[in-house]
Amino acid sequence: MHYLHGKRRERPQQTPGVSRGKQLAKTGLNGLIEALKLTKGASSACPPLQYAVEALLVVLEAFKKCSETAEEIEALLSRIELLNDLMNQAPPEDRCPQELKDRLVTLTSKFNEIAEDAKDTQSKPPILRLLNAAGYAGKTESWIKKLDRHINDFCLRGIVSTEIAVNTGFDGVNSRLDNVVPKRKYELNEVSGHSLIQNYCCDEDWTDSSMDVPVLGSLRPVIEALMHSASSVHVQCHRNTRLEILATLCSWLRPDDPRLAELPGGVVPALSDRPILWLHALAGSGNNINCIFRTIAYKLALRLPTFRKHLTKILETDPDLYSFNPTRQLEKLIVEPLEAARADATSNAPLPAHIAIVIDALDECTDNAAVSTILVSLAKYIGRFAPLKFLISSRPEVNISRGFLRRELDENTQALALNLIPEDITRRDISAFLQSRLAGIKLNFVLNASWPAEEQLKNLVDLSGLLFIFAVAAARYIEDEAEGDPDGRLTSLLNAGNAVAANRGTSEPRFSILDTLYIQVLKNAASKLGNTLKARLNLVLGTIVLAEQRLSPTALNALLDLPAGAVRGVLPFLSAVLTFPNGDDDPAPIGVIHLSFPNFLMDPTRCTDENFLVHPRSQHTVITSKCLKLMSEELKYDILGVASEPGHDCILNSEIPDLQMRASQHLPAALQYACKYWTRHLCQAEVDETLLIALEEFCASHLLHWLEVLSVLGCVDGAVEAAQSAQAYLNASTLQHNH
Repeated sequence: MHYLHGKRRERPQQTPGVSRGKQLAKTGLNGLIEALKLTKGASSACPPLQYAVEALLVVLEAFKKCSETAEEIEALLSRIELLNDLMNQAPPEDRCPQELKDRLVTLTSKFNEIAEDAKDTQSKPPILRLLNAAGYAGKTESWIKKLDRHINDFCLRGIVSTEIAVNTGFDGVNSRLDNVVPKRKYELNEVSGHSLIQNYCCDEDWTDSSMDVPVLGSLRPVIEALMHSASSVHVQCHRNTRLEILATLCSWLRPDDPRLAELPGGVVPALSDRPILWLHALAGSGNNINCIFRTIAYKLALRLPTFRKHLTKILETDPDLYSFNPTRQLEKLIVEPLEAARADATSNAPLPAHIAIVIDALDECTDNAAVSTILVSLAKYIGRFAPLKFLISSRPEVNISRGFLRRELDENTQALALNLIPEDITRRDISAFLQSRLAGIKLNFVLNASWPAEEQLKNLVDLSGLLFIFAVAAARYIEDEAEGDPDGRLTSLLNAGNAVAANRGTSEPRFSILDTLYIQVLKNAASKLGNTLKARLNLVLGTIVLAEQRLSPTALNALLDLPAGAVRGVLPFLSAVLTFPNGDDDPAPIGVIHLSFPNFLMDPTRCTDENFLVHPRSQHTVITSKCLKLMSEELKYDILGVASEPGHDCILNSEIPDLQMRASQHLPAALQYACKYWTRHLCQAEVDETLLIALEEFCASHLLHWLEVLSVLGCVDGAVEAAQSAQAYLNASTLQHNH
């Protein structure tokens, strides 16, 4: 059911001289019993549950008599409160869903098993046997743990069932995608130190807009991860640069294409028979590994009718495949329907001869395995991908390099290291880029025809040190319209860079001149801001670089609880390192032009000015607090205003025709972000008393409201995992603090 309503549990008063943890344990059992008594009253609509609750009350009374320790009580109390809230919304017995009745019967049988285990004599009924359990402290504690597990299972199954039902209401969510891919178009994108082909390259126009996508919605695709998503940031490289790299990529993908004659020779010979090309260099941006293959499957299904037909059959049989591990997802969502599509002789829409799948910035995926999980998965099915070819870009991180050393991948992968490209080619391209950008700046600011001097341009190319990102950031810094002094900016940049270059020894970090540019950008911004905005500069930057999802200026302002326009007031002075929309009404998000900037801000050996250094744990603490505050202020029962309408007191999300419109009206972007990601920030924060209090108050008053929002957003499947991760982190943090 869509509507869940919870009662606030008052936070116990602190007893002098007793730690907060012990106080909670001491008062938790009484609260648990009281909560369960409320549940007993609420469960009258379902007699099986009422009987089970009576048994549970007896167990708890026995436990109260025999045990002073209550570490498990708080966890069980949260389960009971959730059960209480659920049952408050339960319909009368004659309208109770059969699935719920079945689960209640199962829960009752589990309670009875515990009762049987506690018996003293065979003659006494289960309830009386439990009354005599006071002498068995150890066993009673084990019963409490079992009860906690059974109730958790009962509630979890209900949440999963609800989530599956909710998901069917999102039939049209993904219809907003632009399904048209330019035919036979190659585009090279270079800003993060590596290149990629933006569009799928095929033998024919294979876009199919006549698909039926309800079943595909069960894949849970990550739309933001798609190349042409509105939230995707890819700064175009300068025309006619990186042509040798482009030639290698295109020759690898389509060696017989006549258009290759228009390109120069490749930077290395293309091995077109290998289904994987690994492009590695400096940093970019990436995704959650659990989303990669299901998003690829979704995109393929939108474009390939035959593939979609066979994938749909698989999803109809097992709609929960989205939750499987990446290897299983690859097998069931891509390999099997692909093989079936190739073998489908009845199809009038055969697969194209060439389909390029781009996995950009694999190193930025949330994958801590010793060997990349994605690469292990690809290695397992390497011979079954045709006609797919994978272009993978990344930094050569250890777990990724190890993955490509696996025999299956080593024999089927072409490696292209951008840092090994001849220096004269890279220098030529950087020079061409800077000449073009500075010419545009000269025209825009009506500068002298001789600007910049030839030696200035050469000096700037030298300082770039073969790093495209330096050239890009330098050009943006020089043309900053908020400053309006490109000549002064160029001069100051060259002076600062030359000073660092003159003092740089062989042991000096490679990024030293780039870091000098970043420091100069930040100091210039601080000098132009008033005291109030200057104080907020670090908060805004820290949130931008640590946010799990890119936010618009308006959303970031709301998340950080800043005065209207505060974020917008900071951004114009950071145009050299950030991208942002021009107007307040533009929902486009803020982005960083290169991951080296966030890395710089969080590295004390690079960002040597404490005024700008971002301390990740402290910043995550601030973001967590802001998320909890925003949710506590904004979340409420029936946040979409559906229950107040006639006939909508008990309705599934899938039965609300204007669900998405309501969500956009009642769930601002900042609130959506807080609901989706507060646990991730919590698990990286410094846990202190203030944060614990805010967390407890949120859980007592708004936990079910949070779940309601997640169900609307289609994210409730991750709620249990998120809560468990947060609980584990808090337990570890508390243990460490006590020691």
